[in-house]
Amino acid sequence: MPIANRTIQDSSLQITRVCPAQNTDADSASLDLGSVALFPTNEELSLEVAIPATDTLASGQTITVTIEDSADDSTFAAIDELATVVATGIGGDTSAAVTKYLKLPDATRQYLRINVACSATSGDVTDTTVTASILT
Repeated sequence: MPIANRTIQDSSLQITRVCPAQNTDADSASLDLGSVALFPTNEELSLEVAIPATDTLASGQTITVTIEDSADDSTFAAIDELATVVATGIGGDTSAAVTKYLKLPDATRQYLRINVACSATSGDVTDTTVTASILT
């Protein structure tokens, strides 16, 4: 059976998090995928993670996004199979937008959230909002 590639964003299946102050990290609210046994399914679920361009991220510093899941909406852990998504400041205190598409592993638990971390001397990027969207 062919696997459908999804590209439509549904705002009810979206997680957002404003970047924290430098040298800290912060968690988003969780997204309930709606089933304890989400998988197996006949199609893959994709997650789009977007870090917008910013003109305040210091050169060489980073905004790092980690995807986490939980079975109980309380105890979260990084999903090891998914790479972190990183935006790195370039000269002139700017960074390009970064968008990554990740396939959720079969063992993904019911609740998802994102953890956003800013490096030690990242500058003030608290006006930047990171978004993760399930594509339907």
